[in-house]
Amino acid sequence: MKRYLLLLITLFIFSSSHSQSLIPIDYGIKAGASLTNNIFTAETGVSPPETSYLFNYQAGIFMKIALTDKLFISPEILYSEEGSDYSFEYRYPIGNTMYVYNLSATLDLTYVRINPYINYKANDRISLNISPSFAYLIKSAISSSSNDPLFTQINNEELEESNSLDIGLLTGVDFYVTENLFINTSVCTGFFPIESDENDSYSAKNISYILSLGYIF
Repeated sequence: MKRYLLLLITLFIFSSSHSQSLIPIDYGIKAGASLTNNIFTAETGVSPPETSYLFNYQAGIFMKIALTDKLFISPEILYSEEGSDYSFEYRYPIGNTMYVYNLSATLDLTYVRINPYINYKANDRISLNISPSFAYLIKSAISSSSNDPLFTQINNEELEESNSLDIGLLTGVDFYVTENLFINTSVCTGFFPIESDENDSYSAKNISYILSLGYIF
């Protein structure tokens, strides 16, 4: 998976240097807040965990290449914090008694995301955006606790058998405050499960709602 990320970064740098001799290109920075969560899909007969959003952030750089007066390509590289809080109930019998316990966990995921945006400039103030999103996992941590006396509490341990690559779809809108300053709202939905263990009774995928501020130099 690392090879794919290196290839994408190489293409990003090459297109930046090569395009300078062909067409006008602008550079910018981007940073903002995100509400992140995980969408759990459970096997038949298994209840998926209840989830809640985490307040996270992302930041990075981008370049903007004009193809026409209305159409642009804006590839970006972002550092992105993602994850969710989740909880579920589990039970097991001891003799004739059924014991019910609750587990709560926080999943923290850190990605490097590469988004080769396509922008359509609807007017002077609004730009419509769509892009595939390629993400490489650089760090994962899970913390969990339970009222089960036999459960061993976990604190910021690395997620086992995690998928290092996520590919998703990113859609959004840019609102230009000035010619150089804009506000971006977007939604990023992941297609790949976070964990690679196919024996789990459920799988989880990423989703993020993002509000960021960008500046074009």
